[in-house]
Amino acid sequence: MLQFFWSVNDQIYIQRRSADMKKSLKVFLFIMVVILVIAQPTTFAKADTTKFPEQNIVDDMESLKEYLEDYTLSTANENGVENATEEGIEKDVKKIEEQVENLSKENQEKFFYYLSNPEAMQAALEDENNKDIVLEEVTTDTPVFTRNLLQAAVTKTRNASYTYSMKFFKIEMTRYVVAVKYTTSGGTVKKIVSSSDYVDKNLNPAVKTSRIEKSAWIANNRAKTTSRFHYSLFSKSQVIQLGTVTLHVEGTSGGARYNAYAKLS
Repeated sequence: MLQFFWSVNDQIYIQRRSADMKKSLKVFLFIMVVILVIAQPTTFAKADTTKFPEQNIVDDMESLKEYLEDYTLSTANENGVENATEEGIEKDVKKIEEQVENLSKENQEKFFYYLSNPEAMQAALEDENNKDIVLEEVTTDTPVFTRNLLQAAVTKTRNASYTYSMKFFKIEMTRYVVAVKYTTSGGTVKKIVSSSDYVDKNLNPAVKTSRIEKSAWIANNRAKTTSRFHYSLFSKSQVIQLGTVTLHVEGTSGGARYNAYAKLS
């Protein structure tokens, strides 16, 4: 009889315990739902901060001048430019204003059409027959060949660099640079001292760019370096196009620049 009594009590206790656990679980789930509902707007707010700051579209001479007048070291940094100086910015701004003003009326209209229409800009970049926007290779060093290898036993420090520019009607708006510094001795590339890659200029209001990665190595008796940059074309704060710019340059044992190239992908 006593055993039956305890058995009944055990069942009652278990049922009450189960009911209490269910209540606790419901309370816990309710609290979690409340937390998620409260936290959700905060999550969206953080995501929005990753967008580009909204700015006015540059579509005529007046809006271009306003943009260039407001172009500071901070703007250059936001546009991916490294090592910019106030003096350099002032010089570039003045030059671009003069060059745009000297364009014919037709080319001026096209110039602002591209700046205010990133889709058209991208289409022009991809069209080999379009000469309005040109991706131009610019070498910044002069090849130096060592002909007398008997005098080449002394260690020499050499440089090879490559500059890649985006030009609108021959007006340079964006410029990338990649370079490698290395030593040679006895006709052999010995060591890479350093390599660099950077955005030297970007005054295009519709372009944001930044470095992704860089590598440098020695192969085939040449010092080599490759750099990749991310770029985006956007209108106000909306990204229209994403892509990558890859730059490569090599330096020979004689000090010549070799196999320099750039490509968009």
